[in-house]
Amino acid sequence: MSYNPYNYNRSGKKGPKLILIILLFCVGSFVVWFVTQTDNPDRNKIADFLYDTFGLGSSDTRSGTSKNIELKGTCYYYQQLSEYEKEAYESLYQACEYGISEAKINPIVPEEFSRALYAFRYDHPEFFWLQGEVRTTLMYGSVYRANCLVPPDAFDKMAEMDKKAEEILKDAPKSDYDKVKYIYEYIINNTDYDLDAPDNQTAYSALINGRSVCAGYANAFLFLCDKAGIYCGYVSGDVVGRGPHGWNFIKINGNYYWVDVTWGDPVFLDDSIKTDNLNYDYFCVSDKDIMTDRRINSTPAFLYPQCVDDSLNYYINTDIYFESYDKDKIYEYLMDKVGLEGQREIELKFANEIEFRKAVADLVESSDFWNAFNRDIKKKYGISLHKRAGTLYEKSHRVKLELQ
Repeated sequence: MSYNPYNYNRSGKKGPKLILIILLFCVGSFVVWFVTQTDNPDRNKIADFLYDTFGLGSSDTRSGTSKNIELKGTCYYYQQLSEYEKEAYESLYQACEYGISEAKINPIVPEEFSRALYAFRYDHPEFFWLQGEVRTTLMYGSVYRANCLVPPDAFDKMAEMDKKAEEILKDAPKSDYDKVKYIYEYIINNTDYDLDAPDNQTAYSALINGRSVCAGYANAFLFLCDKAGIYCGYVSGDVVGRGPHGWNFIKINGNYYWVDVTWGDPVFLDDSIKTDNLNYDYFCVSDKDIMTDRRINSTPAFLYPQCVDDSLNYYINTDIYFESYDKDKIYEYLMDKVGLEGQREIELKFANEIEFRKAVADLVESSDFWNAFNRDIKKKYGISLHKRAGTLYEKSHRVKLELQ
């Protein structure tokens, strides 16, 4: 019998293959359309149908709506995310809450997922393991799965941090300002700056191990502020001439202030100065005090508060801040501090380098000022001073006087 191609096709040997090819093409086209049409209401209806019928997709995020889960902490960066970025953030949060290494993500482009991941890391120091590597799985250019390594002792360490926070904060003062100051001082007094410290980007390294770097200090500060009910955020950026750095901002009575716990340690700024006195140059300060040499990371792009209020500046509040050096005023100021208040250690901070140098010339480098002062303090108050010493904090324009 002669070969007839039409009879061959009708025999059914090739027909199923053609149908399968067409079916796969249709399915592939649908998947591409489905992944890319995140804002299309028809896509969302289909997603609901797939989830309800077959359990495909992630519940409560299919139609671009929030899961309405309870997020702990200030969550400053979460508020700036788009609807779909919030979904990814919430998926990460739920995975971390249950200690799951894989988070199922409603399909989102990598750039948006990266922004959600940064926001999550900045907002939640308690999930310290997510500071490490996070791997993503893509389908047709969109992230739909994120994996990270959850340490086997993750929840033990979280419980340890919670217990430590409870111990620290049980003696904290009542007012927000005093509470923040208490947290600031605790971290500085109980943490050593150590580049070789394990897990040094985490709050755990500072609070439990007592050894960390700037990111650990700042994350510990955020963690404790969250526990204490203080509005706080983490900031990542650079210090000109020193490299990457992490610090914080807080909000008290409606005003924002910068706080840099790491730079509160005078040894960190100048290891030639051996002192136990804390540095408050970077505690509750404004833009003009801290942003002259700092650059906040612009990738990813977030909005940051303006800090313009000086009312909580430590040195202004303690009456040791001077906009300018006036010899006569400083003379009377020291007479009152030594004669009326009986102080022998007196700290003075000046607004800038020029005024600071004027003060140093009189108070440290010249004997004329002190010869007159010793004569007058003895005549007026019967106090004899025999020795004086001055410690200079060049970078913060402060001078500390020790009188005997």
